Amino acid sequence: MRQKSYVQLWQKILQSLAKEISYLQNLTISEDDIYKALIIKYSSRPDYVVPESIFFIEPNYDDLLTEFKSYNFKFNRIELEITIDEFSGDDLIKAQVKSKGMIWVIHLYDKDPFPSKPHAHNISNNLKLHLGTGDIYRKSKIEGSINKNELKNIRDLFALKGIKMPKLNI
Repeated sequence: MRQKSYVQLWQKILQSLAKEISYLQNLTISEDDIYKALIIKYSSRPDYVVPESIFFIEPNYDDLLTEFKSYNFKFNRIELEITIDEFSGDDLIKAQVKSKGMIWVIHLYDKDPFPSKPHAHNISNNLKLHLGTGDIYRKSKIEGSINKNELKNIRDLFALKGIKMPKLNI
C-alpha cells in the first residue's frame, strides 16, 4: 500500500513558515533553512528514512510555527546536501539519491532504456549507471564500474523510494 504524499501541503507550509519566522526573528529565513531544520526535527522518527520522508508525514502548521519561533536559525545555519525528488500529484517522476558524494538521478519516464531500465544519471559528470551491473557509461562508451557494495547501496536507496530495480547481474 502506497503512503499518502503531502508534498503540495509541505510546499505551502515551508513558504508560510519562512515568511512568518523571518518576520518574527527579524532575519531572512529561506524555505531551504526551514526544510533543513525539519530534517533534523524528524530524523529520529522511525518512519523517517531519507530527507524526502518528511513529505509522507502530515504537517501541522501551528505546531511547527510554535517550535520554530524560538529556533536559532542565525546560529544553526545547517550545511547539508539535500536532494529532493519531483512529483506530479502523488506520482514520483524523478528520484535522486546520494552515494559517495555523487548524486544519481532516475527519470521514471526516460524514453532511453540504455544502459538499463531504469538507469541512473550523474548529471554533473555526464554519466549513466547500469543499475543491474554497476557499469558506468559516458554516452554509449563504458568508462568503468562501481563496486558491488556501492551498487547495492544505490539500488537500496532507490528501492526505498518505491522504484523497481532491474535484475542484479554481478
